[in-house]
Amino acid sequence: MHDIDMPTQIDAMQLAPFLPHSGPMVLLHKVVHWDDASILCVAISHLDPNNPLRVDGQLSSVQTIEYAAQAVSLHTALNSLTMRKKPVERLAGFKAVGTGYLAIVRDFELVDANLGDFTEPYMEVSAQAFQTGPRIMQYRVKCCMGELVISAGLITLVVEN
Repeated sequence: MHDIDMPTQIDAMQLAPFLPHSGPMVLLHKVVHWDDASILCVAISHLDPNNPLRVDGQLSSVQTIEYAAQAVSLHTALNSLTMRKKPVERLAGFKAVGTGYLAIVRDFELVDANLGDFTEPYMEVSAQAFQTGPRIMQYRVKCCMGELVISAGLITLVVEN
């Protein structure tokens, strides 16, 4: 687990400092659980009629790639904090050192659907690290509505030092 006192659950107000977006582009609602190798988040923004990813009122399943990328970004930032062993009393105001870039998105399988048509109150977004290095992290990601897998694929993130 973590070498310093970090919560494994993080709410929406605490997420923004760890993401390259702000305001309505912070798509994830909270981190349900995370550890050194994985993260599980939930999102409710797919139900928001003002979601900035909507086009003509529709929110395509291809947009789940952005949800997954945000989960990967969060996981990388949280691990960055714990690996540096900085004491963290509150998450607000902290950022990981370095900037991450979405480098590769591949092998995605998507359900052809408008996410706004689903009645589930939340979407689960998970990411599992399967190969990491000092600057490159590769993840298997998945977005689900209930038992239905909306999207699954691989994301590679490159981080500046």
